[in-house]
Amino acid sequence: MAGMKTRAQTISLQNAVRLRSAELWLQLGQPMQALSELQRVPLRIRKHPKAMRVCRSVYQAVLD
Repeated sequence: MAGMKTRAQTISLQNAVRLRSAELWLQLGQPMQALSELQRVPLRIRKHPKAMRVCRSVYQAVLD
């Protein structure tokens, strides 16, 4: 995840760890913890394709 680039966006290691942490919270069945991690990722980074996939999964889990 670190070093992933879009045209003008790179996911820093810190944000990559937060995204991975959100995924792991989902695997543990803790969508609210996943959402908490996701909210620590800046909005501009959440527009990255990888981050968008994580966001979609977290939001879907929270709504279920």
